[in-house]
Amino acid sequence: MNRFALGSVLLTSLAGLPAFAQPTPTSGAGTSSNPYLIADLDDFGRYVEPTRLSTFQTYSDVFKQDVVASLPERQNLTLSRPQLIAQAVSRNLRLTADADVTISFVHEGAGYRNVAGVFPFETANPPSSPSEVEHYTVFPNASFRWSGGGLYMGQTIDLGRFDAGTSLGFWLNANGWKGDGNVTGGNWTVYSIDALNGISDPELQRQTILLRDPDAGRFVIAFEDIRRDRGGDQDFNDVILTIQVTPYSAVDTTGIPDLVVAKDVDGDGVNNSDDDYPDDPSKAYKVTHPLGTLAYEDLWPARGDYDFNDLVVSYECVEARDADNKVVELTCTYTGLARGAAYHNGLWLTLPLAPDKVASVHRTFDAGDEVEWELRQDQSKATVVAFEDAHLMLYSSPGSIFCNTEVGKPRVSGRKVAVRITFAEPLDPSSLGEAPYDTFLKRGGVEVHLPGFQPSDTIDPNLIGTVDDATEVGTDNTFKTPWGQPWVLRLPGNWKHPSEKRSIEVGYRAFVPWTESGGERYPLWYANPEPDDSIWRELTAE
Repeated sequence: MNRFALGSVLLTSLAGLPAFAQPTPTSGAGTSSNPYLIADLDDFGRYVEPTRLSTFQTYSDVFKQDVVASLPERQNLTLSRPQLIAQAVSRNLRLTADADVTISFVHEGAGYRNVAGVFPFETANPPSSPSEVEHYTVFPNASFRWSGGGLYMGQTIDLGRFDAGTSLGFWLNANGWKGDGNVTGGNWTVYSIDALNGISDPELQRQTILLRDPDAGRFVIAFEDIRRDRGGDQDFNDVILTIQVTPYSAVDTTGIPDLVVAKDVDGDGVNNSDDDYPDDPSKAYKVTHPLGTLAYEDLWPARGDYDFNDLVVSYECVEARDADNKVVELTCTYTGLARGAAYHNGLWLTLPLAPDKVASVHRTFDAGDEVEWELRQDQSKATVVAFEDAHLMLYSSPGSIFCNTEVGKPRVSGRKVAVRITFAEPLDPSSLGEAPYDTFLKRGGVEVHLPGFQPSDTIDPNLIGTVDDATEVGTDNTFKTPWGQPWVLRLPGNWKHPSEKRSIEVGYRAFVPWTESGGERYPLWYANPEPDDSIWRELTAE
């Protein structure tokens, strides 16, 4: 009996079909005399439907959902599903009885045009190096039709009959299909036997996942096509195939984990594994905007001392979106960092929406209870007060009327306030604009907005365009000086703000040319403070 029936069955059935050219041997991919035993000889080129795939495998919606739950896109499997990648998990099919085997294409989430194949070996004598592997190409271009290849979900190849005592391993050449009829070694080859992957770190050797679908009596093999010691998203869904073994009992399933069963407890159509709010049918996804800093100069319309520390807060905005990716709720959290002003400035937030688009508002200070809050009734746009008085967010340093702006004074931890806004109906994310939206300083008729935003309905109109202000209401040219300098800065992450009465131009030499160029020059000016200036000494030390 032929030890591996695979070669005889496939090569005999393909008699008379044009063969691929033999690939040039590459390191770790076959032998110089026979780098790959080409088992599949049809043209699987771009936009060409394979003609020799004999049957179609049908997949239920439940199976598809379970695959997504098991191998979610762009989620590092070592973090999202560590149990599927544990060292003890098996990644090869071990046959304990004679069996017939077919293999089917399910899905691919790769930018590469990958070559996928199998290699049979004696269970008791696995290959110890790639040169001992007998490579059989199953899908020369494992890519969807209209996505770089010609495959449809469920297209199947009959691999033939295998003897008891045989194991089936799996391999993939990353970007090995070149579209000209050649199966090559690609960028590199990865295997279901970890030791063949040429990766020294044992925690990164695994490149495949083998799962069991007990309800359908089949198995799922999934590949990560980027060598894990070289990065990649490690989501292990770059190529996904199923293997049907008849009889199913011929497989030793020891160490093969089951597919993760998809659950949707709240019934919103999003599996629990992908649902950030699994118990809330109105929400599905949490979108967190990067942490940033807002630094205000409060003497508008005068330029003032221009030290940008009159009020400094960090902000973080989180959108809760529904299953259709529309925003149902927005939470903005502000933390006081510095207050270099004696004025009792407040912080307001305006969204580009009519007030009736908001269903409710809640506010929380620090770790206290959330309380109902309300929109400002004197504004035509949805506007909420985050806090009324910066003195209550940042208590004065001992012996000072300021907080965290004077060199030599002890630092004070600022308070945190969160404003949660629930919308009357789901909104397109683009309708909100960009975080932190219009978050502005407010003190009576004085307002300090980011450039481009419009004054509120309660600004003192007699101040607009006076002293150093060049605001033109109704245009994008608002809250800037004639030289293009703003009264508030929005900065990524944490920022070293100036100390008291020290102009930003002293500590950041590139600030002026940045403003004069409209932001074209020195875009990273904020990351390069003058290292020897006393502006930073002690002030930024925790």
